[in-house]
Amino acid sequence: MKWFSLVLSLAVALVVRAAQAAEETTQVTLDEAVVLLRRQSPELLAGALKVRAAQGDVTTARLYPNPTLSFGAGNFPIGRTNPRGIGAGDTVNEQVGIGQELVLWGKRGERIAAAHGRMAAAGAERADLDRRLAFEVRARFVRTLVAGERLRLARENLTHYRETVRVSRERADAGEISAAEFDKIALEQRGFEHEVADAEIERRQAVAELLPLLGLDVADLVPVGELRLPAARTDTDTLVSEALRRRPDLTAAEREAEAAEAALRLARAERWPNVTVGVQYTHDEFQVAG
Repeated sequence: MKWFSLVLSLAVALVVRAAQAAEETTQVTLDEAVVLLRRQSPELLAGALKVRAAQGDVTTARLYPNPTLSFGAGNFPIGRTNPRGIGAGDTVNEQVGIGQELVLWGKRGERIAAAHGRMAAAGAERADLDRRLAFEVRARFVRTLVAGERLRLARENLTHYRETVRVSRERADAGEISAAEFDKIALEQRGFEHEVADAEIERRQAVAELLPLLGLDVADLVPVGELRLPAARTDTDTLVSEALRRRPDLTAAEREAEAAEAALRLARAERWPNVTVGVQYTHDEFQVAG
């Protein structure tokens, strides 16, 4: 009974804690959002594991073949022997040897080159994934910031118009405007209320799209920042060169091509067999009693 009470208490505590976490509201800056992405994104973590696997392939490609140790025995006396009575100690011979495969025709170098190319491509692919996800986080962050500002303005407009309706009601009560005119003014308030409702929906959608990229389990997120347009640049040629230089996907494609070329050269070299050299010791003792 005590164990059941303890388990029930722990379960209730976990549920309450999860509910409290779901009700939290957190504030995040743009830089913090990018840091959260790089720390918790499953896609980036998978990309990092792919790079580590490619590094392991490079280590494997550098290895030389292991030497081989062989042992053998033969010439056992089975059945009738000539002369009679010969035992295993009289006829058996033993061999022990060690051999080493020599990787020739540049195969090892091409194997290493192909592994290096795949490793560089994996690193560039991860950098490109980081670039694309970071851009997506920035874009969604700005959309959330814009949606929040639009909601603030919509609420502000509604507050101002409610004051207009209040003043118009006083004027209608004083007979300065007709009841029909007041009804028309009051009806316009519905439009401002709809704008607030639409802005709230837009903001909730923007937050819902941003949270999965950040890995946050909170009910609401408040982006902290300012909406400022950067200065427009007119140096088109410089912008194009910078864009090409900052495209890791192009680098990844180039490294993949280099790895494929090295793999092709390796496949051509595999037509020629490797050579195995080694030494062997044989002990052979055959005694015949005359």
